Amino acid sequence: MAEARWKRVLERTFTGPAGSVGRVVVSWTLAGGILGGGLLIGALALAGLGGPGLHLLLAPALFLVGSTVGVVLGCVLALTGRGPDVSRGEALRGSLIGAGVAILLLPLGWLISSSITVGTALQVEMRLSWLAVSLGGAGLGLLCCAWAVFEGWAMIKSAYSRCPRPRFVAGSGQEDGVRIRYSPEVHELVAQHRVERSV
Repeated sequence: MAEARWKRVLERTFTGPAGSVGRVVVSWTLAGGILGGGLLIGALALAGLGGPGLHLLLAPALFLVGSTVGVVLGCVLALTGRGPDVSRGEALRGSLIGAGVAILLLPLGWLISSSITVGTALQVEMRLSWLAVSLGGAGLGLLCCAWAVFEGWAMIKSAYSRCPRPRFVAGSGQEDGVRIRYSPEVHELVAQHRVERSV
């Protein structure tokens, strides 16, 4: 009974109308951790900045910082970019469930991140047998980051589409040599103002 209920909740969170809410939180959490604890450390190692010991010490801290920043930004995107048929309460609930799922998936993100870190650290010491491990981790990390960008861009477009914009549907005028189209409400206000001034 409880298992079926949780299955319905997860399906609604990740595949229903509010599915993008859960997906953006999970993707940004994983991508933040991999970007901070894996790709950034790999870039530092390849650039020759610091030694392997320092990289292996920094990797867990940067992974946690990146994951925390990612989950916060993912929740912000989820709440502001929810679809028109998703209420604020549903978006908040989906964000919390997505954050919980992301925390459960953090070991997977850490595995990808550490494969990049260990591979690049040992590669600097001329152990080229780890190159495949590092490249595989980097590929998975970049895929996760691309997924986060895709989900985030969809949320940004959704948030922009929900923003109120002025309606310019009828009438026209000219200010400073630029033609401007006014809505009927503006024409009505201008006409009322002219009548008041003529009285």
